[in-house]
Amino acid sequence: MASNADQPIEHASEDLLHRGKVARSIADNLRVVDARRGYVFGVLGPWGSGKTSLINLVREQLATAPEIVCLDFNPWMFSGSEQLMGTFFLELSAQLRLKGDRFGTIADGLDAYLELLAPLSMIPVVGYWLQRARSASTALKRFRDTRKGSIQTRRADLESHLARLATPLVVILDDIDRLTTPEIREIFKLVRLTASFPNIIYVLAFDRKRVEHALNEDGVSGRDYLEKILQTTIDIPRLPEKLLLTTFSQAVDEAVRATGAATRFDPSRWPDVLAEIVWPLITTMRDVRRYASSIDAAVREMQDEIELVDILALEAVRIFMPDTFAAIQNAAAILTRPNDSTYTLQAQGDTEHAQLVVKSLLTIAEHEGHRDVARDVVGRIFPAARRHVGGSSYGTERPDNWPKAHRVAHPDFLRRYLERFAGESIDAFFLAEQLHALMTDQPALQEAVDAIDPAVLEDVIAALEAYETDFRADAVLPATVVLLNKLPTIPGRERAMLQLDTRLIVVRVILRLLRRLSTPDEVRDVVGQALPQLTSLYSRLVLIMTVGHQEGVGLGLVSETVAHELESGLADEVVASSAEKLAAERIPLYVLQEAQQFGADIPHWLENSASPELIRALLISAQSESLSQSFGSRAVQRRTRLAWELLEKLFGGLDRLTAAIDVSRHLADADPGYTETLALADRYRSGWRPRDFGGDE
Repeated sequence: MASNADQPIEHASEDLLHRGKVARSIADNLRVVDARRGYVFGVLGPWGSGKTSLINLVREQLATAPEIVCLDFNPWMFSGSEQLMGTFFLELSAQLRLKGDRFGTIADGLDAYLELLAPLSMIPVVGYWLQRARSASTALKRFRDTRKGSIQTRRADLESHLARLATPLVVILDDIDRLTTPEIREIFKLVRLTASFPNIIYVLAFDRKRVEHALNEDGVSGRDYLEKILQTTIDIPRLPEKLLLTTFSQAVDEAVRATGAATRFDPSRWPDVLAEIVWPLITTMRDVRRYASSIDAAVREMQDEIELVDILALEAVRIFMPDTFAAIQNAAAILTRPNDSTYTLQAQGDTEHAQLVVKSLLTIAEHEGHRDVARDVVGRIFPAARRHVGGSSYGTERPDNWPKAHRVAHPDFLRRYLERFAGESIDAFFLAEQLHALMTDQPALQEAVDAIDPAVLEDVIAALEAYETDFRADAVLPATVVLLNKLPTIPGRERAMLQLDTRLIVVRVILRLLRRLSTPDEVRDVVGQALPQLTSLYSRLVLIMTVGHQEGVGLGLVSETVAHELESGLADEVVASSAEKLAAERIPLYVLQEAQQFGADIPHWLENSASPELIRALLISAQSESLSQSFGSRAVQRRTRLAWELLEKLFGGLDRLTAAIDVSRHLADADPGYTETLALADRYRSGWRPRDFGGDE
């Protein structure tokens, strides 16, 4: 389908629209018309209506006995009105010679006639002579008089040879409506000049409106002009809608199947999208072929990365409403922006701007004749913008389902469709989709997670939230273990002011998994099975804090008694661990802080067990960067600080903390970065505090 998407059919075996009967009727008519003084037959129809296909079928009919020879002249292949006359006769002459010796005499007659009929400047010898003797008016008049007599003689000879033909010649002129206005006028002058040749039947194919407009001149109606030239016409009617729809459905189905690609398809959305967006843009078989070709290419490229219904809708707009499609590209951010229900002046301004953008899009579509289609594109394909065309915000749709369904209603998937490459965000969705399919198989899930680039793993885990409603109860344990074991190794990132940190991103997914369990006892059992499989104290702490009752952190998924037992168990594990193990934890400060909350005597343990390496790890993990903005400025200010009071509490006072810091100073010799941490600690030690903490910065 893609290879000949906009090509006419050539044989009856390709005739899906059953035009064979019409072609036979035209062929029979051409066989019996009285062509003794020539004949002109018109095949009229708008672009894409199948004129060339019908003519090809007629040509095939005329090739059967008794054969009528067809000669083709496509004026669109020759530029400039001055060339048309010469190339017309040269082309017919050349084609006749290819038909055999019986047409040689006529071909010679055409060549001789052309030699005299063509403009003088097109004849090399005469053109050169005239350039040198333009002032010799007597010689020029004599040449013209001689030329005039020769033209009449040569024409009579040519007509005599043509009259002796047993069957007429059919000369087909197609694609006339593709010419410029001057060229269209020249073609019809040519036909008018030669239409009376005996046994020559012209078959002219063109769009009536286009040609009539081109022939309108000086108060002369183009339609009247045509009526004087065309003796018989056939207007190709619009295809029956049922037949066109059947052919359309077959062509699209073939195009999708031919790719061999796996596709995701929501049959519940397709009937509305077909009726309101795609079908109003399909009027001819050319439209069908062009559309099927674009579908073939798009599906091959994107396969199941984008919901097929969205591809079908947007490809229709791209092919048949190019200006509207460009407007969609420019409005992509607005079309996919979820509704912000917070009423602020800024939100109100954003809404008003969005409404203007969507209104402009609809105006552009109106100029293309398809305002209703554009409105339905917004409503059906981009629900986030539905409120700008008079609809409810999302109807019954849930925005969090859009990425899971690979719909272009989500900005990353629209970007994938528009830009035709997968960026990092959409890659994360695809990888998350793969992980979701493996959630019940712990070894396979672990292998898949390990294979993901650590730099994008956080995005992949965040994208798993899109599959929340599809999480299964039997996936809770394996997925919780794999994700929490991976948590300590996920690289840290620089955060914007409102971005979640890595721990919270993973916790959100774990929480949604645990909520697939029905009772606190089920949660207790899964946590009990998961804890021994978690390889770090940090990961165990995250799980215990998530299911427990700590204010502002725990979700209370287990009873308070169970939560207390879990917390006490972790506290015991911490004080039983070596300093080396604690120093290797993701955030040792967090582990020791919570263990102290759970009842562990951390100051005593640190006094007896802390190593210089653990002290360094605690100081580094106590560092944080605060972000702030001044009123009226977009600039983000960054300040590094230490959780100094927490450190004092863990070490049991300022003296013990400063003594521990001194013990670790020699590590700066091999770790220049630690020098900055020590310098900051010394500032705190001297009494300095950041300004927003009541300090003197």
